[in-house]
Amino acid sequence: MTRIIAVVGACGGAGGTLVATGLALHMQAHGVPAVLLDLDPERGDLAGGLGSTGPRTIVDLLAVAEELTGEHLRSASVVHPGGLTLVPGPDGADTAGVCTVLDAILAMDDRPPLVVDAGSGATPVARRLAGIVPTLLVAPADVAGCRVARRTLRLLGGAPGALLVVNRGSRPDELPPRTVARALGLPLACVVPRAPGEATDLAAGLPRAGRRARLAEAMRELGDALAQEAAS
Repeated sequence: MTRIIAVVGACGGAGGTLVATGLALHMQAHGVPAVLLDLDPERGDLAGGLGSTGPRTIVDLLAVAEELTGEHLRSASVVHPGGLTLVPGPDGADTAGVCTVLDAILAMDDRPPLVVDAGSGATPVARRLAGIVPTLLVAPADVAGCRVARRTLRLLGGAPGALLVVNRGSRPDELPPRTVARALGLPLACVVPRAPGEATDLAAGLPRAGRRARLAEAMRELGDALAQEAAS
């Protein structure tokens, strides 16, 4: 079956949505027809933030959960003007519904490549996926963020095989990324620059200059790290 990649923010504002969006765009640009799933049952408004809301959300797939197919997944997706294919998150908190659909997705035989925005912290979705699919933990580069990230990792059972993405722009008082990686005991996959609205700009395909060029390069490094992890 096709791979699923879970993206977990160590804490709110760490940049998980940015990384999930950037990675899905990177995969699509390199011929991998990835679908971005917003499975954050608490703050699932990725589609709204990108201005790409649709008539359905992930919870609408509950009605066909027992016979879920790739066609159902595609019918619930919307295509952002920048080319990003995504399935909008739940309209309000529906943890049980999201987890039921997630279990159905994990059992699919014909699912497309998926990038899952699993929310921030040890959400039910993050706990369900940790250890069974490749997981990216996105953490800020400061002392407080490291503490929260360590707690998130502990609640995820250590997230075996997880890779670390350090977001240098999410908070002040930065630590060196490799210091963050050592503190968390995770391999450092890449370092991401971040600014408000960056995920929206990236999805819109705005000119990749300055920070956006560095973000695109970080996503390339992340794609390479995931490929190496899959080959090991």
